[in-house]
Amino acid sequence: SEQCDYPPAAAAQPCMGTSLNPDVDAIIESGATLVLTASMLESDAIQRLDAHGIAVLCLTAGEELEAVRANYVALATAMGGANQGPSNGERAYVMLQERLQAVTNAVQSEEPVKACYLADLYTAAPSQSMIGELMEAAGAVNTANGETWVEDPAAGAQAQVIFCDSSMVDSILTASAYADSDAVLTGRVIGIVSAQWQRQGLGLARTAAEMAAALHP
Repeated sequence: SEQCDYPPAAAAQPCMGTSLNPDVDAIIESGATLVLTASMLESDAIQRLDAHGIAVLCLTAGEELEAVRANYVALATAMGGANQGPSNGERAYVMLQERLQAVTNAVQSEEPVKACYLADLYTAAPSQSMIGELMEAAGAVNTANGETWVEDPAAGAQAQVIFCDSSMVDSILTASAYADSDAVLTGRVIGIVSAQWQRQGLGLARTAAEMAAALHP
């Protein structure tokens, strides 16, 4: 789609529109048999695709790691059929879990580090979130106290390490709310590539490994 920018090679592929405005003719002409989308297409688009034998599978982003498992199984089933698909999806999820566990094992003897992930200048990720779980796998103690994504400047102020999207680093380093935080004073505001974990593939494990390296240099 027009929004697919990761991995970079995706930009070289023919564009098929977006979930809100799919180019149905281009999809049909491409010879595709399956359309993956993060939000459901309009019913008329689904009907046109179905008339050409093209299935549509909507996979919304998982809020937590366990939700990724269901997406893997659903995708593998759509691609590999009901016999082999579910087991293939489960294997993919086990592979992810093994890589995350390897990250945790590598830092288990280290002292926990207080950290948070800021989605913007003040909104911190709760522990019960995808990025919150990755931080904890990397050996962090999340300073965000909320159960949902809420504005929580105290999370950044108390953190020894602040994680954020790479585009946010300078803004956080110069924000008055964090001027006295250990993270800013020691220069440990760490930018990570959001697309790597938001796409919810094995990039989740790579993100956890990068966080672990930043927490325990």
